[in-house]
Amino acid sequence: MIRWWRSAPWSSSPLMRSWDRWDGAVRLLAVVLVLAAVPLAIWVGSATSAADRADTRRPVTVDATVTGGPVLVASASGAQPADYWQVPVRWKFGGRSRAGLIDAGPGARMGDRIALSVGADGQPTATPPSAAADGIDRGLMVLSGISAVAMLLVVTTHWLMNRRRNADWDRAWRNLTRTRQGR
Repeated sequence: MIRWWRSAPWSSSPLMRSWDRWDGAVRLLAVVLVLAAVPLAIWVGSATSAADRADTRRPVTVDATVTGGPVLVASASGAQPADYWQVPVRWKFGGRSRAGLIDAGPGARMGDRIALSVGADGQPTATPPSAAADGIDRGLMVLSGISAVAMLLVVTTHWLMNRRRNADWDRAWRNLTRTRQGR
């Protein structure tokens, strides 16, 4: 029985073993790619964070003073929640005093100080994400993108190798039945 197993067509077929080796090599390559992606993601994240901090067009945060009580505004569009509060504020930017309405909670009182993001023109803008958060986001995008490509490579290679391996098994079984039947 053992002698028959060792002389069976599938035990000595170099093709079947080479497909297994290719499958293992691709899995190893995927692990190396993901491990190499970690320092790359850290580098991309820190470079993005440094570039964001050095960007002079980023909004500047100024101190604004609330000059009136909060007003409940009913939203007509889907851009804001159904009802939201706004307060009149005054701030200084570029040597000029400016005034406007900004979104705030109902607890804002006259005389309160609020941090306000203003653009280069001195008008209120949306608060941008912090440079650190932007860097972390970009680094994670790079890492997850490379990991997804590595996973796709492994899954595709495994599927192709299984198809080839199954075809080899089918051929080996057909050859085995032919030799058993004496053909």
